[in-house]
Amino acid sequence: MAAFVTMFSISGRSIDPFVMSSLAFESEPWRLVTCALPHGGVFHLIFNVYWLWVFGTQLEETLGSVSTFAIVIVLAAGSAAAEYGLLVGGIGLSGIVYGLFGFVLVMSRLDRRFRDGIDARVTVLFAIWGVFCVITTVLDVWRVANIAHGTGFVFGVLIAGVLAPWARWRRLAAAAVLVLTLAACLGIASLWRAQLNLSSAGGADDAYRGWVALDEGRTADAIRHLERALEVSPDDADSWFNYGLALARAAPEGSRTAALTAYRRALALDPTNSRTRQVIASDELAAGYEAQLRGDHTAAVELYRASIATQETAMAQWNLAISHDELGQTEDANRARARALTLDPKVGAPVDLSP
Repeated sequence: MAAFVTMFSISGRSIDPFVMSSLAFESEPWRLVTCALPHGGVFHLIFNVYWLWVFGTQLEETLGSVSTFAIVIVLAAGSAAAEYGLLVGGIGLSGIVYGLFGFVLVMSRLDRRFRDGIDARVTVLFAIWGVFCVITTVLDVWRVANIAHGTGFVFGVLIAGVLAPWARWRRLAAAAVLVLTLAACLGIASLWRAQLNLSSAGGADDAYRGWVALDEGRTADAIRHLERALEVSPDDADSWFNYGLALARAAPEGSRTAALTAYRRALALDPTNSRTRQVIASDELAAGYEAQLRGDHTAAVELYRASIATQETAMAQWNLAISHDELGQTEDANRARARALTLDPKVGAPVDLSP
């Protein structure tokens, strides 16, 4: 089952507006429900639609369309929030189907209107299927939204407790637990996701959105999404690199400290990345030159040395020699100048600007 599908498309059209993401807690709350619409394959779709029809028909005939619709919305939002909060989010009706299964299972024992709503074979089927899905996910054979299954079932049981024909205090207690559980799931998906997410790819959603925002020139949005991605997945080198790019764009003229810190973090996580190494060396060289122009040759020496340590260039060695000269460090200056000329004999030559 696909979990992060923002880059998938059907007939050339992106399904991104339907899938679960952090945008559900900003300006697009419908994602908590619409993520149930896309499916990972024909079998996935047929299985879910069939059981939605089996259980949903019972609820609609007994409780009416409005109540059934409300129940489905709660099951969709609760199960989607839990799956996204703890892992990376899922697609499909499975959370709703397991919620309806839990509802009918409980009501078949408490409400005579649902007495024939489910039998032992269906109960065994759902139990076996749930265990099978967990096993295939653990073995990385087939990735299934098991958290959505489990939380959907719990929500279904709690909703049954609210609607069951028993003592009023029991219904009120079930309603209180239902509200608290839904609030907890929404909180896990929004407020506490960085602390509770269990997936190394938990930040993929915001990392992707940050990259898109960066590509489209929306720097503030890029920073916001990438910071959120790094809260969940702090060891993602690509996110650190993109975060550095965004910070560099947002920084005041001549300020490179924050961006360099992000780039260095990216390089520490992925030391073989030549792109990151080149950008760091270039920015350190530029920062050294800016310090040199300000007359702060001590800072310039440190920055040039850092640039050389990251990726040695003739220009960095030449400029290092200049700052050493200004500081009266003749021996160091001569050594840096000789190294610069070894790397590029033309590095110190004047530029011919004649037409």
